[in-house]
Amino acid sequence: MVLLPRDAPHAEFPASPCVDVCKLDENEVCIGCKRTIAEIARWPTMTAEEQWSVVNTLPERKSPAR
Repeated sequence: MVLLPRDAPHAEFPASPCVDVCKLDENEVCIGCKRTIAEIARWPTMTAEEQWSVVNTLPERKSPAR
């Protein structure tokens, strides 16, 4: 299930999560936005639902490991 903002129409695309800190870690994950290299490469061709799915996982990816 993809969570969209309450006021966003289903077809609305999210803003890019890019924060202009484009450097990959050893797992090929951007240290800035926390997207994988595959997600970054596919971003322009993803549907709105696919982009929201990625965006919704980013907060937990940015949390420090416990």
